[in-house]
Amino acid sequence: MHKKLKRLFALIVSIGLLSSGGVMLTFSADEDITTDNEIVAEDLEVIDSDFEMPELETEDEAIDGMKLVTENDNLQLFMHKRDESIAIVDKRTGAKWFSVPVNLTEDQVIDENSFVNAPAGTQRRTLQSLLQMQYGSPSMRKTTNLNSKADSDDTTMEEIDGGLRITYNMVVNDDADTKTTIPVEYILEDDYLAVRLKTAEIKEGDYDRLMTEVSFMRAFGAANLSDDGYFVVPDGSGALIDFNNGKANLNQYTSKVYGADITKVPTTAPAFNRSVRMPVYGIVKNGNGLMVVADKGDAQATVNAYTAGQVNKVYYNSCYFTFETRSSDRYEMSGTDPIEVYERYGIKTPEIEVRYYPVTDSNNNSEADYSDIAARYRSYLMTEKGLTVKSTVNSTPLFTDFYGGTLKTVSVAGIPTEKAYPITTFEDAQTLLTDLKGKGVDTIVGTYINFSADSIKNKISTNFDAAGNLGGNKGLQALNDYAAANNITIYPSVDNTTFKTGGGYNTIFDTAIRVSGQFSRQEVFDLAHATPSSFYKPLNLLSPNLFTKVFDQSLKGISDNGLKTAAFGGYASSLYGDYGRKTLSREMAKNLVVDGYNKIASAGTSILASDANAYVLPYVDYVSTVTLDNTGYDIFDAEIPFYQIVLHGVIPYSTTAVNGDSDIADLLMRAVASGSNLKFDMVGVPIDDLKDTRLDKYYYAHGASWTEDAADCYRFINDMIGSVSAQTIVSYDVKEDDNGKNPIITTVYSNGTEIVTDVSSRLVTVNGETHSLYDYVNREVVG
Repeated sequence: MHKKLKRLFALIVSIGLLSSGGVMLTFSADEDITTDNEIVAEDLEVIDSDFEMPELETEDEAIDGMKLVTENDNLQLFMHKRDESIAIVDKRTGAKWFSVPVNLTEDQVIDENSFVNAPAGTQRRTLQSLLQMQYGSPSMRKTTNLNSKADSDDTTMEEIDGGLRITYNMVVNDDADTKTTIPVEYILEDDYLAVRLKTAEIKEGDYDRLMTEVSFMRAFGAANLSDDGYFVVPDGSGALIDFNNGKANLNQYTSKVYGADITKVPTTAPAFNRSVRMPVYGIVKNGNGLMVVADKGDAQATVNAYTAGQVNKVYYNSCYFTFETRSSDRYEMSGTDPIEVYERYGIKTPEIEVRYYPVTDSNNNSEADYSDIAARYRSYLMTEKGLTVKSTVNSTPLFTDFYGGTLKTVSVAGIPTEKAYPITTFEDAQTLLTDLKGKGVDTIVGTYINFSADSIKNKISTNFDAAGNLGGNKGLQALNDYAAANNITIYPSVDNTTFKTGGGYNTIFDTAIRVSGQFSRQEVFDLAHATPSSFYKPLNLLSPNLFTKVFDQSLKGISDNGLKTAAFGGYASSLYGDYGRKTLSREMAKNLVVDGYNKIASAGTSILASDANAYVLPYVDYVSTVTLDNTGYDIFDAEIPFYQIVLHGVIPYSTTAVNGDSDIADLLMRAVASGSNLKFDMVGVPIDDLKDTRLDKYYYAHGASWTEDAADCYRFINDMIGSVSAQTIVSYDVKEDDNGKNPIITTVYSNGTEIVTDVSSRLVTVNGETHSLYDYVNREVVG
């Protein structure tokens, strides 16, 4: 049986059993489906003599039935006024993308014996809607979802310069006949369709019906049961979700762009997940590609995707953004259930814009794939966001994270007292660097975390003065002098997101406020019980209203100390708002971070970012700690290095800590396949000295124990990928055995270099020459 049909039958069987309450049976996509009790016949609609075969409309016929609104050299925009639907046509390839699936109202025939009913009622109207919104009711403490097809009264569609303006009048209160008016523009630009909403133009008609979320064209590019392809989502390194993947029993995918808003503090440790660092997703459908970017309002965006059968038995596959317009939180009171509360003030995100870019194949393969989506996003970052090339030829730096100091509780006259304790002095760091250089590491990029006295004491640190117990400013200068003479760059790092009172910042006045009105205090969770730790006190979250002050003071501190490099910790990877009287949305906070990074980079300071969100990429020279995996949700069908494909040849990046990984050999092989440099965590003291400190999680990082193995790993990576450091990745292809294991990955670069990584066999072939990992590294160390 054809693999695609097998997957389709597995999907239908699983959906039918779930809806009938029967026992769940699962089938591999590569197994024939046979059953004695005729499960397929029971759960599908049966074609009999009364069945009329649907008269399906072709995409060309669908376009012929629409009106051409506008066009340019690359694209055409069409609309169907009665159905309130739109479409774009790529004149370069002929690809057509519809806001409403063609033949949505027709049954989908599976084979000569069975079919699936077309969506009806709410499901159909949801797919037909160009806009959906959610409102929250403060009095009823609940949210309600509306869609434009069912809930918009007197929708108006007018042609404007470059496209359309559609005004939706969403009925939010039938009893009072009140509406929320939302005007949206659909504008055809040179090579994309832009959907734009200026939130100041929204008119909310009911104070007890506050708009909390909005989304556009959820079904744009949706795939039916006969379509072939997948969604590209930037979860962690990246993931693919196949159409019709037979996973109707799973939840749909949803993940907030740039991670959760940490202003809202959970009562238990949140579940493990990798963050979405880039506000983009892709659709590859029947060989055609579409890249979708949240260009404005991205800090409020969430990426969503579902496959056939996952949502109310809808047999379509869809991927889309939703945008939070007001935040919510739970107010906890002793002895009562939590109360849902909503942001009290107006919508603080000025604009929301989603762009839809048809993507053409860039490798002359006639069909687009996820590498083309990544390449188009790279181009977008360079042309629209100011990303520039920082990578250099034949350069594979070894990244190291040094941890300077920490607080440790000691007894002073019988009283427990926190004191600053040196973990890695500047002399320690130079000794480790000298050892690495002596063992053959040519280029090193080091981040120095907790290098200042204020950072060690968990205070806001902006003067960039080095801690005296680490060697002081003279010690740091001596380290920088050594580094400059030895092809090493050191980045002093401060993380001014959480803090204690001191240095001109006060927890009473400068803490971010939750939607619930409470101070946002960041808990450390007990690993065993997932509850707040009783050992570590929570730290207050600095209000983003202070970000500009922090960056201005940091710029002065960098200049006063004659430094040329800096890193800013969580500002690159954590994004949050402040919902007190001086309300700032995440979008506004993001813009303050961008302004700060821009100001410091423009002053000539080189910046390193760790696990970086997309908005800081134009301002940094290095990105460290880039994960090689994704969250691992069951809905995913493949793991890809989307983040790495976007950045390779533009900004040098590293893996997460090699010496902190449970499978070093696997990490090294995947680093080769994804073009990643390596990173090691290092401390200067024995690991026992980390006990009962906030650095105890770096129990593996005793630097002197790792320099030899780090040098061996560096040599391996340098020999495998050093020659392509300035090249972009144009193709990344994974082949697995019949059991979905033992991947062989072929990575092709823009200069034609082909690197084949046999992950399980630990072999790498570069332009026909094969190398073994174990010719470089100690098998007992890496596994």
